[in-house]
Amino acid sequence: MKRHDRRRRGLILAVCGLVLLAASGAGAQRESESAILMAVGSYGDLAVALSSASLRPLAEPAVERLNDTLTFVIKEERRFTVDWYAGRDWKYAHDYKNLLIIVDWNDGGEVVAAAQKLLGPGDLARLRTAEGGLVQLIDPYLSYQYGVLLAANDRAALKRLLERNAPRIRALVEAQNHERIRRQFRREGLRETLTSRYWSRHRFLIDIPNAYRENQVQPRGFPGIEWVRNGPTRGITLMWRKAQNPAAMLRDRAALLAMRREMGDALHHEDLSDADLQWRETKLGDLPALCLTGSWTSRELVGGGAFWCYFVADPEGGRVFCLDLLAFMPSLDEPKMPLYREMLAIAETFSLRAPHP
Repeated sequence: MKRHDRRRRGLILAVCGLVLLAASGAGAQRESESAILMAVGSYGDLAVALSSASLRPLAEPAVERLNDTLTFVIKEERRFTVDWYAGRDWKYAHDYKNLLIIVDWNDGGEVVAAAQKLLGPGDLARLRTAEGGLVQLIDPYLSYQYGVLLAANDRAALKRLLERNAPRIRALVEAQNHERIRRQFRREGLRETLTSRYWSRHRFLIDIPNAYRENQVQPRGFPGIEWVRNGPTRGITLMWRKAQNPAAMLRDRAALLAMRREMGDALHHEDLSDADLQWRETKLGDLPALCLTGSWTSRELVGGGAFWCYFVADPEGGRVFCLDLLAFMPSLDEPKMPLYREMLAIAETFSLRAPHP
């Protein structure tokens, strides 16, 4: 069965599911979203739609750049699964969660006509200038869908536009992926009682979806909490430690690594590998963070996996937090990126701000 045929079947099933929700009375959604058609497939799927198939050699280098490779211990994965469509095949891209639409206005045809309909007068005028431009599209055809449209009046300008914006497009798509994952979890329900308890007892906030459960809570008095989801198994673990100068500790990588090792030993009975540790400065939601990635091996199970760990300073509370994401799957053939994307979307809700009354 062709990929677009499978997607079309998936869309039909999604529609049927929405009809059943409405019929059962379960359609009362937290965000007052109406039961409209939802994009199907994975948040890692990206449809690239071209106004002409002859644009593909021009677009491929930029798409290659935005579709970077991530390593999960010994397994490399592309960030996105990319499918290409041009001309009349454009109709098969309509139900993807992520769209990248690349238009040379001189091509004419179905993709150009679609782009004109998607753009308001101001954006259309801007993208028709000599150098062209880029616009974001929220739910252009279906809910939970995101698109980026690039257009220019000549191919040289279009190539420059793609080369200049490739990293930005990657960041935009992933930011929207995380927001849509959180949006979907909010529709399905959050464990709000847990969120309230964490603030009253520990002065931090995090949105835990109903799909996850509290697995460990300060075992033997250890300052840490673990939330897990099965099928495949993935876990988010939070640890905190008192610090006289949290900002200074956030710069002490040896102390942070020791903290992560302690958490792994106390909560997971695991060891970290020294061979593949990598550090980078980043943000976790609105909070400055230091990210550590690497691999772990269980002392209880035959296996291990990758971990993504985020350290955040809490100057007011005199603490440093360690928020860790890991997944365990026995099969190397199963993709890991969708699991880490989901866990990171949840981790980004971590906050030290007081909740709104």
